[in-house]
Amino acid sequence: MMNKNARNNNFEDYPDLPDARESVDYRKEGLVTKVGLQINCNSCYAWSSAAVLEGQLRKCGISRKSVSVQSEVDCTTASSWHCKSGYPYSVFRWQMKGGILPASKYPYEDKDGICAYSRNDVLAYVDVPYDYDFYNVHGGHEYMKKLVSHYGPIASGICSSKSFEDYSSGVYDVDKCCKKSNHAIAIVGYGTDPKNGDYWLVKNSWGPTWGDNGFGKIARGKNTCEFETEVYFAQVRDVNGKVCRVFS
Repeated sequence: MMNKNARNNNFEDYPDLPDARESVDYRKEGLVTKVGLQINCNSCYAWSSAAVLEGQLRKCGISRKSVSVQSEVDCTTASSWHCKSGYPYSVFRWQMKGGILPASKYPYEDKDGICAYSRNDVLAYVDVPYDYDFYNVHGGHEYMKKLVSHYGPIASGICSSKSFEDYSSGVYDVDKCCKKSNHAIAIVGYGTDPKNGDYWLVKNSWGPTWGDNGFGKIARGKNTCEFETEVYFAQVRDVNGKVCRVFS
């Protein structure tokens, strides 16, 4: 679950990026792990954060292991309430010092737990966390497209309603929706449907029964259910301190 007050940023403050590719599906590029199931814990913020980091660890050649969602739930404290709610940015902030842990060493339990792990298990660290706001910014979705194209999977918030919960296929595009994000998911690509237009390819954390085996498509360029207002991603460094840079 997510809920955060809007902030105003200047689009010009963000680094320039090259033009985006026409379409992207990071599942085909090996940067996406299998879909998780958060069950009763409101841990969407941690699942989406893990998806971002898994993409970076694989892209940078650091590790192909799944990231521990439970460690993110247990150990993130600032602006995070464990199984009640939280923010991807807060997870990344904790991982600057706490580190990114593998799911094999710290498996998901669907409940609050005690933060306890071995430093020897750390795969990498977050070097720089990013939280980009596109509230009141014209063309924010185009910058998001460039980010996904050149960076990898990113996390975003959406105002989830019953229609989103019931989504099964096609491009999710609704006229009426709530106005505050309450759920976080990962963007793992984008493209254009010949009948329904531009879309974001997303990875949810509601198991394989939601959408298309846990993945879905959300209309792109329309800010559907506040999906194009804020994104989260991170730059990582390996345990030896070598940084895999997001921006040159």
